[in-house]
Amino acid sequence: LAPQIADMILNGECDENNYALAVNLLEFAAMKENHVDSQNKLGELYLNGDYVEKDLEKAHYWFTNAAEQKSLPAIENLIAMYKDGLIDDASNEKLEQLMESAISLRLMLIFARIDENGNIIPEAFQDDKNIIEAASIIGCPVYNCGVNYVESKSFYENCNIAIDYLGKLIDF
Repeated sequence: LAPQIADMILNGECDENNYALAVNLLEFAAMKENHVDSQNKLGELYLNGDYVEKDLEKAHYWFTNAAEQKSLPAIENLIAMYKDGLIDDASNEKLEQLMESAISLRLMLIFARIDENGNIIPEAFQDDKNIIEAASIIGCPVYNCGVNYVESKSFYENCNIAIDYLGKLIDF
């Protein structure tokens, strides 16, 4: 709830624009709840000096925490900081690692059919159905697809998720 209230304050959706409270709420969520979006938002606030004093070390700290949880926006923010020369300990090796992580996460997003909770992504399912229909119209009898692995689920659960997804496509 803290990140949502903070966003409402920062977006001007509240009568009282108490930005210090918003920052405190984000810090609470980032530290106590390890909330990745709050960590990234704090990084952005400190990077740009929005509602807080500009502090590149704090921006780097929060982006790094979020990036360690595979936050694509945080990884992209770190890449930008490295490229802009805003990080003292910037090394080409670290930049390459971040870029590889960003590419990997982007590819997962492009090809993901299952979200991090093990649920079918409706847009991805509809895309597969559209491709099957198009293939049928042009007389292509074969359609290959796979289902992404969800790290938070066991191998057994992932197998059942994949069977469910592919079964629904077959039923289509």
